[in-house]
Amino acid sequence: MNKVVHISRDDVSGGAGRCALRLHLGLRELGVDSRMLVARRRGSGDRVEQFRPPEDRLSRWRRALRRRRIEKEKQRYANQRSPGVEGLSDDRSPYGSDVVKAVNDATLVHLHWTSGLVDVSEFLGALPAAVPVVWTLHDMNPFTGGCHYAYACDGFTRGCGSCPQLGSGEPTDWSSRIFARKRSIFETLSPDRLIVAAPSEWLAREARRSALFGRFTVEVIPYGIDTEAFAPRDMD
Repeated sequence: MNKVVHISRDDVSGGAGRCALRLHLGLRELGVDSRMLVARRRGSGDRVEQFRPPEDRLSRWRRALRRRRIEKEKQRYANQRSPGVEGLSDDRSPYGSDVVKAVNDATLVHLHWTSGLVDVSEFLGALPAAVPVVWTLHDMNPFTGGCHYAYACDGFTRGCGSCPQLGSGEPTDWSSRIFARKRSIFETLSPDRLIVAAPSEWLAREARRSALFGRFTVEVIPYGIDTEAFAPRDMD
């Protein structure tokens, strides 16, 4: 039997987490062996599990080192970032490839909004080649140099750098380094290994324009809803 594992930072916090949870629970109602792995479990959904990283001394030391490296790079641009825009999200996480070990029974992995949980390069590099990946886009971050909405910038079609949201004029700034790491791992994947799902035509078009996802299949799949809760009603 196929085993689907959805990975999301949250289950009921934020729109992306709730969308992922609805899909997971809907699949279970259809008889699919589905479970959900999250960084922060706040709800009570069936087979929603909170990720528990290894707690041995070496693992804790490695996480602390990774966390410091990510935070150091983030803080470098803290005082020059454009006001009023959401900060960039790094492609790395403190957990390295540990998340892969928590989904080792999956026959299909479905990524959602995973910043801070999934280390893109470490995760995709360690996931067995036979396991296909679906990535549902909840914003632009998976195919940019870290921003969640690019505004008028089209750097994600080339390789980012000189990021206006960082207030940077450096071609090899933080956004460029994030983009380069993503490009390196995505280039190792065969075109049929990753399917990208976008909830809107606009987001699908942007994903196809990107230098990261342009070679993969991008499908428009609107968010699902609970048709028992949202259905025509007699107004009388």
